[in-house]
Amino acid sequence: LTLDGSLVWSSAFGGVGTDIGKAVVGTGDGRFLLAGYTDSYGTYDHSTQRITYHAYLVAFDLDGDTLWTRTLGDTLFDTHLYAMQRMASGDLYLAGERGTSALSDAVLYRTSPTGAPAWQRVLDLGKEERLTNLCILSNGILATGWSFGEFSRQVLFIRRDTNGN
Repeated sequence: LTLDGSLVWSSAFGGVGTDIGKAVVGTGDGRFLLAGYTDSYGTYDHSTQRITYHAYLVAFDLDGDTLWTRTLGDTLFDTHLYAMQRMASGDLYLAGERGTSALSDAVLYRTSPTGAPAWQRVLDLGKEERLTNLCILSNGILATGWSFGEFSRQVLFIRRDTNGN
């Protein structure tokens, strides 16, 4: 949209399944990165007769043209991304959840500027965990969300260094 609200362009990203965007960051050069999840892409699992949800990354420019896409995940677990932050180096921190329909674990990724995974950390603290927000520190990252355990749903707040430890 223009500053007065007029439509400049609109675009849709994804395929024939469900594609959800949850976070967007600018790269400073007229490009943007979107993070979310998709079941339009990925390996079909014959045992469950479906494609699991994969973490979904899309890079696009100011004209709405797709520059690249990437999925992260496997056929064992659904993976959803809810938050993304871009480091000064261009690397990305991604946060969300990984799991099955009944249980989930919090998940953190660090990727290259084009979404190639550097590391993944899964946090299993109870029955369900989800990370929904990120804050970059000079020596790592803070993430927050929620955990459902023996005391019901509570705030989950974690700190990790640049290697996810």
